[in-house]
Amino acid sequence: RSEEEEQARSAATPLASWMGEMLSADVAEVRLSSRLTDSPSVLVNKQGSMGANMENILKAANQEIFQDKRVLEINPEHPMVQTLARLNTEGQPGLEPFARLLLDHAQIAEGRVADPAGFAGRLQALMEKAASSF
Repeated sequence: RSEEEEQARSAATPLASWMGEMLSADVAEVRLSSRLTDSPSVLVNKQGSMGANMENILKAANQEIFQDKRVLEINPEHPMVQTLARLNTEGQPGLEPFARLLLDHAQIAEGRVADPAGFAGRLQALMEKAASSF
C-alpha cells in the first residue's frame, strides 16, 4: 500500500468504529475495505454465512431463512468517506443520516433497501441541503 492509502485508512478508522456502533442493529460490523475502488460502500457476508443469492433463491421458494447481519465495508479512499471521516474527527454534529446513506447505498447496489421510507427521508434531506447551497 502507498503512503496515501495508509493515510486514508488511518483517517477513516475512527469513522468505521463510530458507524459500527451506530449501525449495530443493522450490520454485524463496519470495516475498512481493501477491495473497493469506485464505490463508497458494499455489504459482504460474515465468514460462513449464507450468500445474498442463496437468500434470494430460498425467499423465492417461500423457504424460511435466518437473516444473518452482514458486514458493511467502506472505501477509505472514496471522497464521500474521506469527507465523513474528516467531519467525524472534527466532531461535526448531524452526520448520522450521511453515514446511514452509505448503508443505503450498499443495499441499493444489491437491489434491496431494508428501510425505503428512511432512505427516502435521508435522500430528501440531503437534496434539500445541497439545493440550499446554490
